[in-house]
Amino acid sequence: MDEGCRRKIILSNDEFQKLKKDTEMLLKRDVGKIFQNKNGERSARLYQKGAKRIVSREAINKSIDTKIHFEAAKNIGELFEKSKKTQTSMDRAEENDIKYIHRYETDFEYDNFSYPIKITVKEYYDEAEIDRIYSIEVIKKGDHGYAPE
Repeated sequence: MDEGCRRKIILSNDEFQKLKKDTEMLLKRDVGKIFQNKNGERSARLYQKGAKRIVSREAINKSIDTKIHFEAAKNIGELFEKSKKTQTSMDRAEENDIKYIHRYETDFEYDNFSYPIKITVKEYYDEAEIDRIYSIEVIKKGDHGYAPE
């Protein structure tokens, strides 16, 4: 696989809407599922709110490539399972029920290229509450966070 990112794909509005709709449909199959990270002890669930956030304009705008964002989102469970935790921090929004924000990173192989992916997971104070997958981003090579634990 090529380790560099290829040129950004420009999508027409129709292509964008189709990709978004297809991604939303595929994410629905994963809503409620618990994914176990294979590089640590944490597991996380994709909730409806997280699925909606992943395909939101705000989340898509954080990614460096819209098409790859959608393609990676369709594989969110698999990507979380193979990712490595790179950062843990307090919640900047200071929501009372969130204990930590965890950032995970992995590579997503698509169309003979490798794209770095960042996944954000929220951990809650209530230990009965399973961590929640909150967002996904396609990031630039070299924009990785801290060294994996």
